Amino acid sequence: MRRLPAGKKIRGQMLIDAWPGAVGEAVACKTSALSFAEGTLHIWVRDSVWAQHIALHKKMIISNLNGLVRTRMLQDLRFRVGGAPPPSENFSHSATVTPEWRRIPLDPQDLWVVEAALDGIALEPEMKKSLRKFLINQKKLVRYYFAQGCRPCRFCGLPAGKTAGEDLCRCCRLQRSNRCTN
Repeated sequence: MRRLPAGKKIRGQMLIDAWPGAVGEAVACKTSALSFAEGTLHIWVRDSVWAQHIALHKKMIISNLNGLVRTRMLQDLRFRVGGAPPPSENFSHSATVTPEWRRIPLDPQDLWVVEAALDGIALEPEMKKSLRKFLINQKKLVRYYFAQGCRPCRFCGLPAGKTAGEDLCRCCRLQRSNRCTN
């Protein structure tokens, strides 16, 4: 995984995805992992009481997350208290409720593409299994967005948005704005 060009981003996303499992359902329903950058996981917290509670258990949570993802990348947690919940808050962290996009079946061609991407990569079996699950979930999420009416990005083909003016995905839009400012 370390040798993959996007290895850090993948492990960062794995940390975000592991948040509910590391903190438990009671905390996960009041929080949401937003992003990971430079060793810090950014967390949205419903109120300051929960932020204080999590801060008291910060070392244990960091250790749990690093253990779940089998990394030592995570060094700190930062909190954004209150305000509007992030868009991912619409998805329940409860283990009993499966988000709609996770139930979307993939056709054999999509599964073949995932296996072909993993073929020839020298990874530990557990890491390969995690990466396979991540790639399959990404395929399901892309299919879900297209089923919801999102248009494809004109550069990479990933979901861009539902309106006619949205012809670039977030990633391509960010890369384009970075090129314009440099």
